[in-house]
Amino acid sequence: MHTIAFKHLTLAMLLLLGACSAIGIESQLANPERAATLAQRNDHLAAALEYQTLAGSAEVQIANDYRLLAAQEWLAAKQGRAASALLKTLTAPISTTQSLKLNLLTAEAEWVSGNSASAWSLITAITPPKEIKLLNRYLTLRQSVAIAAGHALEGISNAQARLSINRESSAQSSINSELLEDLRLAVVRGMNLDPRLAGKDKFLRGWLEAAPLAAYAVKLPGRSNAGSVLAWRERYPNHPAVTALEQLSLSTADLLSLTIEPLTKKPKNILWPSKEDLSVNAHIAVLIPLTGRNSNAGMQLRDGLIAGFFNDNPNVRKPLRFYDTSSQRIDYSLTDSIKSGAIFIIGPLGREEVLAAEAAAIQTPILALNFLPNEHPKTAMNFYQFALSPEDEARAVARRAIADGRRRGIAFAQGGDWGTRVLKAFSEELASSGGELLDSQTITKDRDISDVIQSALRIDDSRNRHKRLQNTLGLTLSFEPRRRNDIDFLFTPAPHVFAKNLRLQLRFYFAGNIPAYATSDILDERNAIQSNLDGVIFSDMPWVLDRNLNTATKALHAASTAIGTAQGRGRLFAFGYDAYLIQAALRNRTSKHDNISLDGATGKLTVDANGRVRRTLSWAEIHNNSVRLINSNER
Repeated sequence: MHTIAFKHLTLAMLLLLGACSAIGIESQLANPERAATLAQRNDHLAAALEYQTLAGSAEVQIANDYRLLAAQEWLAAKQGRAASALLKTLTAPISTTQSLKLNLLTAEAEWVSGNSASAWSLITAITPPKEIKLLNRYLTLRQSVAIAAGHALEGISNAQARLSINRESSAQSSINSELLEDLRLAVVRGMNLDPRLAGKDKFLRGWLEAAPLAAYAVKLPGRSNAGSVLAWRERYPNHPAVTALEQLSLSTADLLSLTIEPLTKKPKNILWPSKEDLSVNAHIAVLIPLTGRNSNAGMQLRDGLIAGFFNDNPNVRKPLRFYDTSSQRIDYSLTDSIKSGAIFIIGPLGREEVLAAEAAAIQTPILALNFLPNEHPKTAMNFYQFALSPEDEARAVARRAIADGRRRGIAFAQGGDWGTRVLKAFSEELASSGGELLDSQTITKDRDISDVIQSALRIDDSRNRHKRLQNTLGLTLSFEPRRRNDIDFLFTPAPHVFAKNLRLQLRFYFAGNIPAYATSDILDERNAIQSNLDGVIFSDMPWVLDRNLNTATKALHAASTAIGTAQGRGRLFAFGYDAYLIQAALRNRTSKHDNISLDGATGKLTVDANGRVRRTLSWAEIHNNSVRLINSNER
C-alpha cells in the first residue's frame, strides 16, 4: 500500500512540474471557475494543477493567491510534500492575509505529512487571526494538530473556542463530532489519553474517557460495548460528547447493530467465501468523508446507507462500519477495513481516491462512489462504480430526443468544465443514435447571451438577406427576423436560474416553441413553482419526481424513520440508499454472471459487464409552472 501511495505522489509531483514547464501553453486554457468546480467535485489533484497553472501567468499578488489555493487542494488530496514544495514558491510582496494563510498551510502540510510535533511548533507561533473565517480555520487546525502531537487538553480547549464563535446547533454538533474523532484517532495510533490529566474537571475527563470508547466501538462488537457506553453516559449524562459518541459509534438502540452484530442465520448461496461470512468481524466497510470540508456530503450518504440497512432482511444483512476518509489516506483506510474483517467495501467518493482504490487491486469487492475517468479503464477484478453522473443524464436526453422522433438539435450550456463534459457526452450519444447536433454553444461571463443565441439560430443570416434584398431592389422593406428552420429540439443543460434566463432570451428570438430538453439541474427543488420553463422535458431520479409511486422511494421513506425524518434530505441521501441496495445485490448473487436489475431511488439500476452501474431515470415536463410526470420513451 505504501508503494502505491508513493507512486501516486510521484505522479502528482511530475504533473505539477509539467504544469510549471507548460505555462505558456496551458495558462490560456485554465480558468478559476473550472478550478473551483474541480475542487467542489473532490477532484483535488486536478484542481491543484489548475490553480498552479493559473499562478504561472498572473501578477504577483494574484499568483500568490492561486498558489495558496493550489496548496490547499494538494492538502485536501493528502499530499503534504507537494503542498510544502509549492508554498515555498510564493514571491514578495506577500500581503498580511496571504502571510497568515501561508503559515497555516505550512503547519497543515507538516501535519498531513505526519510531522505532528513540527506542525505544533509552527501553529503555536501564529497569532490568532481576528477575521472569523480565518479564526475558525486556525482553531480547527490547531485542535487537530494539538491532539495529534500529544496535547489532548489543548485540543479540547481549542474546540471550546470554536464552539464560542459558532452558535448554530448544527455547527456545534459538527465541532463535537470532529473533536471526538480527533481523540479517537489518537487512541488508534497508540496514544494514552489518561483521564487523570483532567484532574477534577468532569468536562475534560468526559472527553478523555469517551475517546477509547469510540475507538473500541469501531473495532469490537457493538453489543459488547453497550455496557461501557451506558456506564459512561450515567457518569456524564449531559456531556456534549453524548451525541458525538452516538454518531461515531452508532451505539444507541437499533444503531448498535450497524457497528457489528452477531450472525443470526447463515444466508444461502452467498457468492463470497463462507469463512469470511462466518467471521464474527465480517462487515460492510464504508469509506466516506465524515469530517472536514466534505462532511455534509458524507453524512447524507451515511444516512442513506443506514436507511438501506434498516430496510434489508435482518437474516441476511451485514453490519455497516464507517471509515472516515478525511482523517487518513485511502490506502490506509483500505488496509484498516480489510484487516478488521470487511467482506465488501462501499466507497471511496473522491475521484483521486477512486483511482487509488482501483490501483490497489485488492481482492475484496469494492463499489466506488464515483466513476473512473474514461482515459483510465478498469483493470482490477471485483471493482464496481456507481455515480450520479451528469454525463449519463446527457446521454439519456440524447436517446430520449431520438425516441421522440427529433434528430437535429442545438445545445446551449453554461461555460466551464462541467458544461464541456456534458455537451461532449450528449453529442457523442446523439451521433451514435443517428442524430445530429447542428450547433453547440457554451455561454460564459464574457459572452453576451443574446449574441450567442442569434449566432446559433442564424438570426444574422436573416438580417443579411434582408439587407441584400433591399439593396438589390432599392426599396425599404418591412422585416421581421427569422431563425433557422431545421431545428427539431434544443438541449439546455444548466442550473435553474441560468436556464430560466436562457429560455426568456430564446422566446425573444422566436425559439420559444422549439421542443426543449434539459438535465435534472434545471429543477428548483426549493420551490413548487417552476416559472418561465414551460415545455421543458427533463430527467431526474424517482426520489425527486415520483416519491409516492416508486417502490424504492416508498421503502426509503419508511426506512428513514429509523434514523429520523427524511425531510430535507437530498439526492446524496438517495444515492447512499441505492449504494446499499447494489452492494447487497452483488454480495448475495449466486454467480458473477447473474444480471442485476433494481428499482432504486435514483433510477432503475443495472450493472454492465465493466462493473459500471447504469441508471434509467424518470421523465417529467414543466407544464403551467409545475412538474408533471410523463411516460418514458427511452429505448
